[in-house]
Amino acid sequence: YGYRFAWPQIIRPWGRSPASAVACALALVLCAWHFATRLCGSERETAKPLEIAALALTAGVFSLALFKVPAAARLTGGFLAAFAALEASLLALETPPRSWDVFKRLVGAFAIVLCAGLSIASFYGTLEGMLRLTPFSGVRMTLLLPLLLLLVHDFKRRIHPESAAQLLGRPSYWGEIVLCGVCLLAMALLAIRSDNVSFVPEWEIRFRDFLERILVVRPRTKEFLVGYPCLVLYGLFVRRGWAPGTREVLRVAACIAYSSAINSFCHLHTPLELTIIRTVNGFWVGILLGIALALAIDKLGVPLWRNRLGSLFK
Repeated sequence: YGYRFAWPQIIRPWGRSPASAVACALALVLCAWHFATRLCGSERETAKPLEIAALALTAGVFSLALFKVPAAARLTGGFLAAFAALEASLLALETPPRSWDVFKRLVGAFAIVLCAGLSIASFYGTLEGMLRLTPFSGVRMTLLLPLLLLLVHDFKRRIHPESAAQLLGRPSYWGEIVLCGVCLLAMALLAIRSDNVSFVPEWEIRFRDFLERILVVRPRTKEFLVGYPCLVLYGLFVRRGWAPGTREVLRVAACIAYSSAINSFCHLHTPLELTIIRTVNGFWVGILLGIALALAIDKLGVPLWRNRLGSLFK
């Protein structure tokens, strides 16, 4: 059977390469800068040479700080994951008129997830990190900060038809109250279950085992059952002009998919190949499920419930 008597070989420790630090610093600087341009409405303008030089200099200084300042190394991973998930979400949530452009944006958003995730894995995937001796800091920040920044962006750019002051200054509809309660409950569950083992019922464990048997590596539930289907539904709602006052919930839910996908790369104890397969499985399964759900709502649900639910959401 290939067994032999020998002394066990100790894993050779390895350190962090300068290239991985540059990758993390550059990804964080670019994602944060592009979010700032989105807030100002200048994301489609060409960057000036002085801006490019400033970004490169900032990334260089930041990459040095990752080696010299322990606090910078500890916090960079969480902020990078949060801003990369936010940038991927904002790119995917743009609804261009042509279907081919939608496909390109989905692929581009997924590429952002892979680039940021691989940068995190390359810098933080040390021997101590993989053995959980130095746990990754910022897991909950990765899951919750993109959602909050997305709301700030949407109210600032008036993606939502009302400003935050107008929304808080008028009486709420019953449907909005119910949605707020559901969203708060979902965010609490998202934070509590971020370690992937707590508060998991028996039926969900069996469902996970079933997915692993058919897909080899199961996708994360937040991605293929929540995030990506809501991303597809948001595109349908925008094209049909449905529920402009409440489809912000779909945008926030779609952001969960990319936050969860990048969060998978922060699980340093998981083999990187499995993380990539899991992320790919979550993407294609979630998109297909979202398309099926969108067709069911558009062709069956709306004709049946149009008159009954019309007064619930404005």
